[in-house]
Amino acid sequence: MRRCWRGLLPAAVCAKAAADLKKMKARNMLRHGYGAVKAAAVDYKNLVTEDLLLRLLPQIELLTGHRLLPTYSCLRIYEPGAVLPRHTDRPACEISLSLALQPDPQVPWPLYVETLTGEAVPAHLAAGDGLIYKGIERPHWREAFTGTEMIQTFLHYVRADGPYAHLKGDRPEARPGQSAA
Repeated sequence: MRRCWRGLLPAAVCAKAAADLKKMKARNMLRHGYGAVKAAAVDYKNLVTEDLLLRLLPQIELLTGHRLLPTYSCLRIYEPGAVLPRHTDRPACEISLSLALQPDPQVPWPLYVETLTGEAVPAHLAAGDGLIYKGIERPHWREAFTGTEMIQTFLHYVRADGPYAHLKGDRPEARPGQSAA
């Protein structure tokens, strides 16, 4: 499964979310250089993106044909030089939505998803566009970012009747090697 949904989120909603996230970054409310992408500010289960996770759930269920359970959201504000290494996601990301909130209008920066035949297919996302894919099955990545700034959120779900349903809410106790806080 790999589907690009154009205009999933209205431009005004994207602009408001991007503005809120930029304010959080300016106030040092986001982590920098954490995780796989060092040239980015990042946050896990941010209030802005968790709202989108729940708000878009009915549309994502309709598009995928599955009843889904939300696991978590994360966001990145990418900076020049950012690279997203080729990877697959952990089980809590059975169904993933990569949603562009504010791409750099001057520099297209595709998200590549590998098909079953090994072909790297680029997805060019404008503000409000989303790419739905099976994050745990399909390798995906981005090459070096040459733009100024790009704001992207990732919304993750599991199938309600699937093997990862117990990961609903992405509780720390459900993750190997992590304890509940």
